Amino acid sequence: MEKYTEVYRSEIKIYFQNSPLILETAAIRKNNLNELVFAQLRFRNIGETNISACKIEIEAYEANIQKLINVVEYSYLDLSVTQGQEFGSKEPIILPTNTRKIIVHLKEIVFITGKVLNFDGEYYSIPEMSHISNLLKDEELVEQFKLETSNNMNYMPQIYKDLFICSCGAVNLKNIRCYKCKYIYDTLDKILVIDELRNRYHLRALQEKEEQDRLLKEQEKQKQIKRSKRKKALIIDILFITIIGTSIIFFRPKIMGYYNTINIYYDAKKHYDAGQYLKASQEFEKIREYSDAEELYNQSLYMRGDYLFNEKRYKDAIDIWSNIPEYSDVQARLKEANICLSQQKYH
Repeated sequence: MEKYTEVYRSEIKIYFQNSPLILETAAIRKNNLNELVFAQLRFRNIGETNISACKIEIEAYEANIQKLINVVEYSYLDLSVTQGQEFGSKEPIILPTNTRKIIVHLKEIVFITGKVLNFDGEYYSIPEMSHISNLLKDEELVEQFKLETSNNMNYMPQIYKDLFICSCGAVNLKNIRCYKCKYIYDTLDKILVIDELRNRYHLRALQEKEEQDRLLKEQEKQKQIKRSKRKKALIIDILFITIIGTSIIFFRPKIMGYYNTINIYYDAKKHYDAGQYLKASQEFEKIREYSDAEELYNQSLYMRGDYLFNEKRYKDAIDIWSNIPEYSDVQARLKEANICLSQQKYH
């Protein structure tokens, strides 16, 4: 016989409105050795301030939905839960032995700053995420979207009441950057303009086809060179390549220029995805009028400044953020960096 039996489980995500807390999972288990019944809850902090303590109340119900008299209070203490972190799933909360369903109420959150949030508000369930293919309806466009963002972007981004549900699957407070992938809703929404996304896909497909054709021609050329023992054959090949190259130069300058822009864009994206934000910003700066390059340029500088700040290189972070003074929360970050720099000088 197994030691534990799970008698209830809910994976419906619940958001406690006007708080930074989501309840992601609620389970009731029974210890088959001593008949103890206990709940295990998984919460996630989606706010920007660390949580140090949290108090909840649990309403317990029998299998026939008859409410039990006692309300169970429980406090999670000595926490240091940063944005995006979960807590609670490993802490058993003892319940009456005939409990088979629960409703969880948030009562209080204590932040690491000392601020206390007393909660007696509304809560609502978070809708299930819809796969990105339901919007794009074309696997080629799904592939293009992931190339422009990240391979983990599997869902449609949406704003739901107070929340920003990101394509990467993370749930965030509305109007802040996703804690998991660092995108904002407006950027994803702009990338997902279907006609523009389709045009970028066709351009990429054309570029890849021409590259494939070029490789095939190159392979054929090499075969001809190996087969040919006469100098005349080599001269004909060189003349042929020269004619093709001249045609491209004179008749397709605009297309080639656009391909160059695309190459710069994808190189910059590779730098960004690799965390090389300085290199990414330098590349995006060359093509700031293309697609969402302006936003990614700003975002790259923002993330570079954030890295420098975390390394306590406050002067370097200030220099970087000064290039984008109106972007996101840069003014607040600049103020914070200047304070840290002043304190650093006196220590």
